[in-house]
Order: sequence, then C-alpha cells, then structure tokens
Amino acid sequence: RRGGERPLSVSNERVGDGLVPARWWWGWLVGINLLFFVFNGLGVLRIESPLGMVAGVERPLAADFGGQILLLGVDGPAEVAAGETFEVTVYWQAQQSVDINYQSFIHMLAPDGFLVAQADKLNPSDFPTRRWPTDKYIRDSYEVDVPLGVAPGEYGVYAGLWVQAEGWRLPVWNDAGEQIGDNQLLYKIKVVDRR
Repeated sequence: RRGGERPLSVSNERVGDGLVPARWWWGWLVGINLLFFVFNGLGVLRIESPLGMVAGVERPLAADFGGQILLLGVDGPAEVAAGETFEVTVYWQAQQSVDINYQSFIHMLAPDGFLVAQADKLNPSDFPTRRWPTDKYIRDSYEVDVPLGVAPGEYGVYAGLWVQAEGWRLPVWNDAGEQIGDNQLLYKIKVVDRR
C-alpha cells in the first residue's frame, strides 16, 4: 500500500446465515432482470392471442363497427348494487387504418331502454383511434357508477363508438354488412340489494 491510500474494502450484506459480497447480490439481480427482458421480448412470458381474438377474455364477442373496428370481448362483473361502481373492460381492434378519432361509451340500460348509468371517453383506452394498430387489440377499461335507487333486476351493458363533434355513432354491422344498430350489447348485469 502506498502512503495515504486506504485499503480497498468490499461491503457485505447479510443474506441467509452468511455474508455475501454486495456486488454478487446486485449481479444476480441484474442477471435475473436481463433474462426477464430477453424472454419477454421473445414472447416467452406473454400470452399471445390469434388475430381477432383475446386470450382469456370472460365474454368473447365479434361485433363489427362499420367495417372499421371490431369489438372482440368484454370482462365485467355479473352483479352490482345500487350506489356501487363496477369496472368494465372491452377489447377493440382496428380492422383497417382509421382516419377518425372516435369517442367511446359504456351504457347501462334498463329493459325499456332507459339510460341508468354511463361512462364515456374522448379516446378509448386513452389512445386516439387514428393511431390504433391493425395487428394488436386495445384494452379499454371503464368505471361505471350505478346511482342509488336503481331497482334490483337485470340491465344491459352496451358499448359504442361515436363522433362527439358531429353527434353520430359508428353503426354495428351484421355478417352481411347491414346495419343492425349503433351500439353493442356486451352482457347483462344483475343489480342486487346488498342490505
């Protein structure tokens, strides 16, 4: 050792019953993270869905919105009580390049068509539809507040796309390309009395 120099020291951390040099512990941590990123990049750790499908979705659908966007499925609870909030997640996929930024909505409708609750977005999944890829689906979640006083019973949960500035909705087409509506029933939800 030369004059004035201090000896090199290695800090140690207690791991288990013994001491392990801290640089080894960090090396293991960095190595594990690198392996995770490599495997994830190769798709080993991801669930891949076939085009036009969502793996693991609760309720698969195939609703065609104007030949532009498909609604592939929905996740959501089977029941809710008045005064509660429930989460609905829909999965969209652009069928072609979309040249309009659509707004989206989730409506909870009574059997007579009366609007009970709703949630709206300027950009579905906070991602403008003009920028949606055609080879991947878009996961889009909503919080729907059910007002107090809503009577127990079965209600429809619907989704739709529209242009707010002009006030028109993107139509829903059947397999023949004919308009069958301007919103899509996702599923029925039961309002229950939790008292």
